[in-house]
Amino acid sequence: VQHNGELFVVNSQSNSITVYDRNSLAMKREMSVGGPKNPFMMAFLDSDHFYVTEFFTHTVDRISASSGDVINSISLPDDLPTDPGASTSPCPQGIAVADGIAYVACANLNGSYVAGGPGVIVRINTSTDQVIDWVESGGRNCIGVTPDPFRSDWLWVTNAGDYSPGSGFDGNGTVAIWSLSNGSITDIIQVGDAPYEMAFGSERAYFSSAADGLVGRIDMNGLQLLSPIELPGSGMGLN
Repeated sequence: VQHNGELFVVNSQSNSITVYDRNSLAMKREMSVGGPKNPFMMAFLDSDHFYVTEFFTHTVDRISASSGDVINSISLPDDLPTDPGASTSPCPQGIAVADGIAYVACANLNGSYVAGGPGVIVRINTSTDQVIDWVESGGRNCIGVTPDPFRSDWLWVTNAGDYSPGSGFDGNGTVAIWSLSNGSITDIIQVGDAPYEMAFGSERAYFSSAADGLVGRIDMNGLQLLSPIELPGSGMGLN
């Protein structure tokens, strides 16, 4: 994440955030979140504070960018919808902040770290660090939530779908659109893949494929799914 001339990098297995000069890439400092927490993604709240999602502890930490101190740790709800007989944990990953609210993508995984219910988006009031509510994310195994730089009312939600150990993703992933003005998901696109992260052009939205090493494309005129772009090594699984 770029912020005030610096580049912040989340290191999941090191339980830390390293900070680099954005131009020279010289490392300036490293801040620990404690652990093992497995920090996943971060988003800035103001000039000095950011949230980072903690996959293992099912929390979101508020951290000072200047001091590296963990100011607050927000526990995410565990009363999530589950499949019959399943027991799950939020397992937060992606996060985005808009209009004073943080939107946290929670995969809702069981003890084997596969989806045990629908993915959810947890909303947090950034002024109080209090959980507001949660809503279903429009798919299973919710991975990310990303602002659209061309359409300010939209947050895009990626749901990687179910995963079968030993055989890979099941191909039931979705991409959903959260409307800030409506306060709800307004569109769900079945992509037949395992979307993880997204990037945008004015006429296209793009998503990475964790299943086949492809780049999926969505035409913004009618939200039509286009043929994907093949990358070197595509079809070789997780890429």
